[in-house]
Amino acid sequence: TLDNVDLTARLALLAGSNITYVLQEDVNTIAARQEQNLVKFVQFNDTSYVVTEEKDAAIGSSINMVADIQVQQGTTLSVFLSQNGKDRAEIFGNGDLRLSINLLGDQTMTGRFNIDEGFVRYSPPLISQVDFKFNGGSYIMWTGDLMNPTLNLSAVETRKTNYTGSDSNTRLVNFLVTLSVTNALANMDVTFDLDTSDDLNLHNELQSMSPAQRSSQAVNL
Repeated sequence: TLDNVDLTARLALLAGSNITYVLQEDVNTIAARQEQNLVKFVQFNDTSYVVTEEKDAAIGSSINMVADIQVQQGTTLSVFLSQNGKDRAEIFGNGDLRLSINLLGDQTMTGRFNIDEGFVRYSPPLISQVDFKFNGGSYIMWTGDLMNPTLNLSAVETRKTNYTGSDSNTRLVNFLVTLSVTNALANMDVTFDLDTSDDLNLHNELQSMSPAQRSSQAVNL
């Protein structure tokens, strides 16, 4: 019946599909707004303001839906972090997902989206542009909560900068900055690492450092 609909669906994004989402607000503006009104002070004996309960808040969607989503290899997914597309993420990947919505409107997702390759180009405030390229084997996995997937992301940026060695000579070196993001989205673990293949002595020097020391050097770079 219309007030209790059971719906099943299947969506396949075929190879060659190119989907782009344009963020309508600058990410820095959104972050700044989220930092406001984190704490509100309330005078509970003030009767001039009374919160009224919305009677219709508990009414569900009246639709029980299960949708299988297949993203075929060769699909391009892009997110413009700025409206001109200068800051953006572009991902080539594949996966099989299942989206469920019950009569109360609760949304759950199961499945895994594999990242074959791609990049994130972004200009943080007060920092020069970063351009990380995803490593193969990265993925996003859902086990229930649609808004809190498990992340296993690895990406590398090449930074060319001057390096002064023990012989006091300065030369240009390509440093490899590796970014790793793991754990659930709501509780991410973010780590950096640093290496180079241009200079064997410098490579050995970096490997002799602790992971925390290399992470600090990578962030500084």
